Amino acid sequence: MSVLSELGIFMFQLGIIMLLAFIGAALATRLKQSAIIGYMVVGVLIGPYISIEIGFLKYEGLIRDTVLIDALSHIGLILLLFFVGLQFSITKLKKTNKPSTILAITNLGINMFAGFMIGTCLGWPLIDTIFSAGVISMSSAALTVKSLIELKRLGNAETEFLLGMIIMESFMGMLLLTIIDGVAVSSALTSQDVT
Repeated sequence: MSVLSELGIFMFQLGIIMLLAFIGAALATRLKQSAIIGYMVVGVLIGPYISIEIGFLKYEGLIRDTVLIDALSHIGLILLLFFVGLQFSITKLKKTNKPSTILAITNLGINMFAGFMIGTCLGWPLIDTIFSAGVISMSSAALTVKSLIELKRLGNAETEFLLGMIIMESFMGMLLLTIIDGVAVSSALTSQDVT
């Protein structure tokens, strides 16, 4: 396959994704819902993990190559978080430092406990339970910011505390997951040395 035809397929897929995402967001907005819901529903419907059979008809999603989706999601997340950085200064972070830290620790602790309980109830091994608790504990900065943008509340005073909390929580969560990853790798190496 030539480079030109691969580029054409890529551009076609990108166009389909953008068109369907726009339609999903427009429908969600028309139903007085967040555009994020429209994006998520369209993502599920066109993704490679859906399988619907009605009679002799079978549908298994439009996008089979997830490399493109992964690349687009990273770019979108980077741009969204870059936009947050443009709106949120170090001065605001210093101003909301104590309340944001207290909120972040509280939120992280409650979500870690919930994640730990879910992993324990499902009977997962301890290290998997700790990882799931760490992942569950991290709030989605991207979803929060997108919601604030849609509600036109990004400039409000209370939003500074919320964004400060999310930034502090993200740092704490990354640090926590890095420590857990280090413990998991060292315990795996130790168990290999024993055998």
